[in-house]
Amino acid sequence: MKSVPKATIYLDIRNPLENKKFPVTLRIYFQKKAKFYRIRGKLNEVPGFTQKEFDSIYSRKATTQYKNYKKTFDAAEEKANDIIKKIDFFSFDIFKEKFFSSETVFKESNNIFLYLEVAINESRKNSKFGTASIYNTTKVHLEKFYKKKVLIFHEITPKFLNRFEKWLLTDQGIKSVNTIGIYMRSVRVIYNQAISDKIVDTAYYPFGKSKYQIPKLNKKTLKALTKDEVRLIDQYETENRTLQWVRDIWIFSYLSNGMNIADIVRIESEMIMESSFEFVRKKTKDTAKSNLKSINVAMQPRMVEIIERWGNPTSEKYLFPIIDESMDEEMIDLKIRNLNNLVTKKIKEIAKDCNIEKEVTAVFARHSFATILRDSGASIEYIGEALGHNNITTTMHYLAKFDTGVVKKWSLELL
Repeated sequence: MKSVPKATIYLDIRNPLENKKFPVTLRIYFQKKAKFYRIRGKLNEVPGFTQKEFDSIYSRKATTQYKNYKKTFDAAEEKANDIIKKIDFFSFDIFKEKFFSSETVFKESNNIFLYLEVAINESRKNSKFGTASIYNTTKVHLEKFYKKKVLIFHEITPKFLNRFEKWLLTDQGIKSVNTIGIYMRSVRVIYNQAISDKIVDTAYYPFGKSKYQIPKLNKKTLKALTKDEVRLIDQYETENRTLQWVRDIWIFSYLSNGMNIADIVRIESEMIMESSFEFVRKKTKDTAKSNLKSINVAMQPRMVEIIERWGNPTSEKYLFPIIDESMDEEMIDLKIRNLNNLVTKKIKEIAKDCNIEKEVTAVFARHSFATILRDSGASIEYIGEALGHNNITTTMHYLAKFDTGVVKKWSLELL
């Protein structure tokens, strides 16, 4: 008869912890051989139990905390057996790799702070540092608001979330509905994960109609610069080297199909040809599994000037001296965010000096590229291809409203 691997929860009384209690392990038995894998909680701590405590976890009269432990252990056992079923030729090494590759930490308790910490760590591991930052900020605010180390999911009620929102607005001085919405959506994502892990029942779900509703994003009317306003920025004169750099990198972004900072930073010297260069957006690489869309950028004399002024020697890997090969993804992400912040801050100064009455930011370069092309007669299909979009709907979101001059021009064609 063929030997079938089996996973069970086991209290390992052979190897007591420093506190004299025993670790809970996942026991994998196969071909008369057993291996034990400790179940961790609190991100990396091995929770210990006496035999009596362990038995209480599986008692009908178990406390809420013990019931939560049982849910954690049951989830680990179920996950292990599911993995075993999917392994064609079982070995302990293959099981260990598959079991711990997806998530090495099991949530031992009904605690959103632990879940948020796991989300932070996993986002960083996957080089999603912006997402990690959002989860971390959400966690910091929640901890400051709640003032306790453990916040169980059952306590996150519509009333709790409304009080948290009010606290963010009043005590923390966060006036942006968009920012509060970002924090609340992070809480919702984590809550959904806890439901998936069977830590909390859907009956307690606090979001939705007649419950707590996350503030909707305030979708401001997108603004773009006119061609004349772009020229004012391009021709802006200053002795300040920082402002010169910001002016030129913003113009380079505009001329490079509205290329964002994250992609400019990653341009490699060997990509630049005499008349054009191609690139795939970092955002596309992170989300698309196949058929990565390459964007073709026509080289213009002004772009060549900017490269000659600020670019690295051709022997260097990257076109601009912002990142180098010694940096890991976390450092690169930090450099990108710092440059984005610098460009957004300083381009406002430049716009103000040019008497442009708009709150210009780094992303204005992308919206201006798209809108000016449209107003110049380019088709939406062409603009979408130039931006690297897969559908016209996405492209439409990038376009500002027609300005008064364009509206008047086309109205004259009516009669």
